Amino acid sequence: METGKIVFIDPEKDERWDQFVENHEMGLIYHLSGWKKVIEKTFPHIRGIFLAVVENNEIKAALPIYEVKSWLTGHRFVSVPFAQFCDPLVSSAIDLKLILQKIQDEHKAESLEIKTMNSSVFFNQLKLELIHHYKYHYILLDKPPDLLKKQFHRTCVRQRISRAQESNIQVTQCASKTELQKFILLHSHTRKRLGLPLQPIDFFYNLWDILHSKNMLEIVFASKDEIVIAALLLLKFKNRVTVDISAYDEKYLNLSPTHLLFWETIKSSFEQGYQIYDFGRTSLNSEALIKFKNHWGTVMMDLPSYIQPDLSNRNKMIKENSIKYKIVKNLCRISPQPIYEMIGKMVYRHVG
Repeated sequence: METGKIVFIDPEKDERWDQFVENHEMGLIYHLSGWKKVIEKTFPHIRGIFLAVVENNEIKAALPIYEVKSWLTGHRFVSVPFAQFCDPLVSSAIDLKLILQKIQDEHKAESLEIKTMNSSVFFNQLKLELIHHYKYHYILLDKPPDLLKKQFHRTCVRQRISRAQESNIQVTQCASKTELQKFILLHSHTRKRLGLPLQPIDFFYNLWDILHSKNMLEIVFASKDEIVIAALLLLKFKNRVTVDISAYDEKYLNLSPTHLLFWETIKSSFEQGYQIYDFGRTSLNSEALIKFKNHWGTVMMDLPSYIQPDLSNRNKMIKENSIKYKIVKNLCRISPQPIYEMIGKMVYRHVG
């Protein structure tokens, strides 16, 4: 069967790319040129390489690949850095195979990783290794919120929503870069408490500058007595709202502000016509978080990744159960804030 021509595309200059993503059933915010701008502006060691199968001047299939260069974790390809998942926008295994062959022929790297959800059927004939590190949860907004609420766990969700409402917690939207700083501070404290390095501060400002103006980013706060005690960062594209980041002050956990934020954003997502409320991906090691998401009556799915590893490169990666990972977590918890932020900059210089 004859196929189209495989070409490299600059999605920031070629309007066909974002139009194709918009029209493709598996197109996500992570495929867009805007996400490329955020990543490349924040992380100088990461560069986007976008390939497409073009027929009659129209894109028929596509895959965004990012080149990640690091002396610590190696030279590798990822589709797509810091994305929950990012299926290849293809309709046949042949197109996917040709695209991957093109990238490997012209750009050498030690490994390749593609994060998927719905495209596993296209990988069956490829010599890639399948790994499962994450679960994915979502609910369909196919009925009014009051009916959706009936599927929530009675004591673990519905009663907690009521508790937050009775505590006079106020829910507001982040409306400016000044308020964005409140989110970053709360998120930083949450990550530090969990022993996780903080993303570069510029990442959040770039998200705001590039995506918020297009109505693709929303940050909501839960406040008590004018103090922000919880927040959600939402990504919005096509029919999907994704909870990308959740932050909270543990001193107020008994008031259940995060439950209220989920509930209020589920309601507003339904009212705005979105069809999927996406709770995001969860590590298989995070049993408590998986349980929390299950309590909302979610659909749970595997998020398979396909990798073409080089063993020497694999040995450079830091696994969650490794001693190195545990050392970094402990350093994040005990370090003063300036040192903690420095650790984040060092770590994120090598990941993607």
